[in-house]
Amino acid sequence: MQEERTALGEEIVSMDSAEIRLDRNIKNILAYKPILARIFRETVIECKEMTYDEILQCIEGEVQIDTIGLHPGTSNVQKIEGRTQEDAVYREGKVTYDIRTVLRIPNGEEMGIKLLVDVEAQNDDTPGYDLTERAIFYCGRMLSAQLSTEFTNSTADKVKYGNLKKVYSIWICTDTAQERAGTIERYHLRRTVYPGNRAEDINSRFDLLEAVFVNVDRNKKKNGQSELLNLLADLFDETRSGEEKVGLLKQQYDIPTTTTLEEEVTTMTAYAARLIANGRAEGRNEGRNEGRAEGRAEGRAEGRAQERIAVIQKMIEIGQNKEFIINLGFTEAEIEEAAKNLMSTI
Repeated sequence: MQEERTALGEEIVSMDSAEIRLDRNIKNILAYKPILARIFRETVIECKEMTYDEILQCIEGEVQIDTIGLHPGTSNVQKIEGRTQEDAVYREGKVTYDIRTVLRIPNGEEMGIKLLVDVEAQNDDTPGYDLTERAIFYCGRMLSAQLSTEFTNSTADKVKYGNLKKVYSIWICTDTAQERAGTIERYHLRRTVYPGNRAEDINSRFDLLEAVFVNVDRNKKKNGQSELLNLLADLFDETRSGEEKVGLLKQQYDIPTTTTLEEEVTTMTAYAARLIANGRAEGRNEGRNEGRAEGRAEGRAEGRAQERIAVIQKMIEIGQNKEFIINLGFTEAEIEEAAKNLMSTI
């Protein structure tokens, strides 16, 4: 019997491989710890006064992307330890987090302050619903998923909800309307006491969730002094080559790069350029003789097939293994064809 696909599996099957590759590259780049450290310093209140190196030390475990399923409230539930996850509840469907990790902030105690962080890469900031509501929902699900993992509601537990960990849902919006571009928005809980002025209860702890939107301005018209906004604008600048972006990471932003990161940035840039070029080419073809529609469709299909083979060849050349390439949505037949093409050029 064929096993049921996960939400990620269904996504890979249903989407065009170029879109998958581009999306995966963006997530891989954002999940690179030195870049995460820069995101966290401007979005996570607890990291505001820390250096990038100090923040790096707070990132607990491996940062993972679209990999782990979690069913809250079940006996075999896993503790969230620096992992990407799906939270699933019977009859409620699935929610997939792009990037999940844990921050452990020093506070003089042995365990420190534990924060659960979700980072989302969002291309379209007007998807037909309010992204703010979705971000708050993500925060709510991250809180409720802690039952039986971080806290219990057992009558025997003296602390109960006191063990809840604060959650962050950080949205990196790479294609933002100009009125919001170049800004960072924060949504969080605030206590109001009335009537009259009453002293704050210093023992109360209600700041358990933060939804943050980083609205990238690719034109860098309104980024001001924000290093994070400038960094992301340069990363997602479609007019720059991958080599230029890697150079900026090293020189302007002092981000140590690895071969893997350089490949991700270069591939993301190449795919963005291809998608734009394909869109323009198809747009120019609109309105031409309808009798040529079938030929155009066949030509586009052949062109995409050749492009897929060329991309596989490049990945083979830089040493990516078969499993890695298949996980991106390519087929074994395509890999074999790409390998044959490479052999014929030797």
